[in-house]
Amino acid sequence: MAKRKVVPFSATEAELDTRFRRLAQKLNEELSLRDQRLFFKTVDFRSGAVHWQLVNRARTEAEERALPNMAAKLAISADEAAFLEFGFSEQWIRSGGGHEFKACNLRFAIMNTDPGGTPILFRLEWVGREVSAEGERLFPGKGAAHPHWQFDGDMRAVMSMGYVPAGPPTEPVLAVPIGEVVEDLTDALSDDESLLTISGHIYPWFHKMHIPARALWSEKVCVMPDQAEPQQHEPKKIAQLDNWVISALRYLRHEFETYAD
Repeated sequence: MAKRKVVPFSATEAELDTRFRRLAQKLNEELSLRDQRLFFKTVDFRSGAVHWQLVNRARTEAEERALPNMAAKLAISADEAAFLEFGFSEQWIRSGGGHEFKACNLRFAIMNTDPGGTPILFRLEWVGREVSAEGERLFPGKGAAHPHWQFDGDMRAVMSMGYVPAGPPTEPVLAVPIGEVVEDLTDALSDDESLLTISGHIYPWFHKMHIPARALWSEKVCVMPDQAEPQQHEPKKIAQLDNWVISALRYLRHEFETYAD
């Protein structure tokens, strides 16, 4: 049986320019920013990729140093001791007279007001298919879920606990937030060397795991890794991306304000 040809999700430059202008307006309204401080900055790459980054003209250098690539505070806890920030970007690839969808990325950071605190970092990503060496349009990551959550950390999370990871990191920037894991294992492990080894083994790879954000496992059982359709989905139109972004922000703001105290 011949494989069904996958038609890429694409849009014209004019459609994207209009879309991102309107989306910026929606995001300003969502955060009650009457001065319209949020807007999209475009970066073109020689590879043909076009990157739309949400930026905040009122963001200070100190805020950017503390939490790079974020756009704005999404919520503040009732006691004002913690806050939730988000960042947003999208990538499209120039193709013919238009653009093909590559990825939509939401980044989140939960931070307390302690200057020495370490943020909890996580991402919500929707990645489209890529063209393989054989010319097929396939989702990246063998059987990986799309869209998906990914959970990051910062090397400061490891260092602040007094443990130096064993061996060089495979990813120099990202690390897993291991605090809860180590805390749970403290009673079972008696020496620092064991904890050091655990932290070193976890942080290079945990942020690579794809946690499904839409998995229709109740409708169809996936067969890993070759029949991953229940957890692999691609946006079909711009309105779906916009609804997804706004809904994600509303949901996380609600959850944070409900439980952060």
